[in-house]
Amino acid sequence: MKRVTEDETFLRNMAHEFEEGFNSGDVDRIMRFYADTYVDVNLRNPVQTKAERRRVLCPGYGASWNSSERATG
Repeated sequence: MKRVTEDETFLRNMAHEFEEGFNSGDVDRIMRFYADTYVDVNLRNPVQTKAERRRVLCPGYGASWNSSERATG
């Protein structure tokens, strides 16, 4: 039987928390995993600050974040 490492447990929990945050629209739950700089090679300008990434994930900061507002990349 394969032993689950501490790192694997941490990464599985991180993936679960990110998924739950995304599905529930809880941007704070997602953003806690972002560092000060975010890089996404799929973006035209791939380097973003944490504040810029938050604006992508939650336009208007206070607005509700439903499926029609979710960022696609």
